[in-house]
Amino acid sequence: MSVENGGTTLHSAKYHLLPVDLRTPPPESIAPLLTSTSPSSPSKEGPLLSPSLPTLLLFECVLVYVSPEASEALIQWFVDYFASSSIVGAVVYEMFGLNDSFGAVMVENLKVL
Repeated sequence: MSVENGGTTLHSAKYHLLPVDLRTPPPESIAPLLTSTSPSSPSKEGPLLSPSLPTLLLFECVLVYVSPEASEALIQWFVDYFASSSIVGAVVYEMFGLNDSFGAVMVENLKVL
């Protein structure tokens, strides 16, 4: 396992956690992952994001911070990319009931966007 980029990137044999700016179009932000290989297994051929492998997409308190158009483009990109072959699941978790301290911070962050 390797941790890189100040702790924002994690690579292991079966798991990759990657920082991506989701405000940019997916062909620019995600497509480079298609040609990257795992630094923890440089001998292993293949991209970090493969449509032939089971994949879980986790969107946790993130889509609310980008425009609806960016969210739609991102989700559509994944639908198109995985449409032909693999098992894909997605978990989308967004806050509701913003009356606690976390919700207050989130509301303040959204005001500056």
